[in-house]
Amino acid sequence: MSLVSFLYQVIAIFTTPSLALFEPYSMRSHLLLYFSIFSFVSFVSFGQQKGSDNPNMRTLKDTSIDSYIDSLKIAIFQDTLKFNRTDLLHTNMGTRNTQSYSPIYIVNMRYMYNLDIINGTLVKEFVNNILNPSKIQTIEILDTLYSQSLFGTRGINGAILITTKKKAKLNFKIAGLKWAKNKKYKYGNNFDQRQGNEIKILY
Repeated sequence: MSLVSFLYQVIAIFTTPSLALFEPYSMRSHLLLYFSIFSFVSFVSFGQQKGSDNPNMRTLKDTSIDSYIDSLKIAIFQDTLKFNRTDLLHTNMGTRNTQSYSPIYIVNMRYMYNLDIINGTLVKEFVNNILNPSKIQTIEILDTLYSQSLFGTRGINGAILITTKKKAKLNFKIAGLKWAKNKKYKYGNNFDQRQGNEIKILY
């Protein structure tokens, strides 16, 4: 086992309990989740430089991104046909789809999106703004078991980490994303999709 693979396992061990129990929206849960992401992506970058042999992750860059994005867009739009608002469950930890089908998308370590809790119009916003190959530097694709060990139930369908190019201009406040209350550091997610007349379960 390489040093990078070992570090991946350490991250999984130490983040699994915290992410499984404390998911957004509390400040504590925000910090736990984003600390996990920062740690993970830091080691991903290290692995790219040194050559990672992690079998649970696939890295795409340059021309390989184009074909992947094309197939991803098709899959995403096909998934929108599954969306039914009656499948959504709203809790103090955010909105979940009881028939979950979307991976979690993490952009630049700061912006997180679940596409199975938003309608087709908002999904289209995400696709048009974020999934632009000319603005993407790398894509990291995590398998389902590995992403779940890192991100809890949010990663049950896998995780896709997108790093955009430094000069790319993107609007991240799309697809229902809400900014976290932090004046010094801008980040957010779209995990709260409850509308005014919908019941919220507290536990």
